[in-house]
Amino acid sequence: MTKKSRKVVWLLTGALLVFLIAGIILAAILPYRPPERLVCLVHIRQLGIGFRVYHMDNGRWPCADKWCDLLHSYFEEDERSAFLCPIDTVGPCSYSMNKNIPEDANDLPPDLVLLFESAPGWNQAGGPEDVVTDRHSKDDSGANIAFADGRVEFVKGQDMPKLKWTFEGQAQAEQ
Repeated sequence: MTKKSRKVVWLLTGALLVFLIAGIILAAILPYRPPERLVCLVHIRQLGIGFRVYHMDNGRWPCADKWCDLLHSYFEEDERSAFLCPIDTVGPCSYSMNKNIPEDANDLPPDLVLLFESAPGWNQAGGPEDVVTDRHSKDDSGANIAFADGRVEFVKGQDMPKLKWTFEGQAQAEQ
């Protein structure tokens, strides 16, 4: 190895170390901000848990025209942001309840849609026609969906028609 190539190697190694140290320092001092889609997923999961706790406490599911009012009391003041997707600046709630959930049902099918992202409002209930799929990305359309079994998933727009919106024996909601 010639003197010139050794200098180049040392120069490149030194530059790499400087960038590495700068990256570590920046990562340590800059606050971490989780992606909005993840925060939205956590919020809809919290609401889904609130649904199940309400069901355990009352022996029935929240009624579709008052679900936000009924669940609101289950959240502490600092947890009430769960009703709002961080991308939705209009509010007061970014989610809707599946209108096909009867209050008196004991066991919901695990793959039944419970909550989904929708236009802003309060105490909203609807079906697949009300799902907002362009909130998180124009290129990767989809929405966070909470299911009756407690699972929450980001479902792509093209997969929405495959979701279960009604019980067996009922006609599927119009897609």
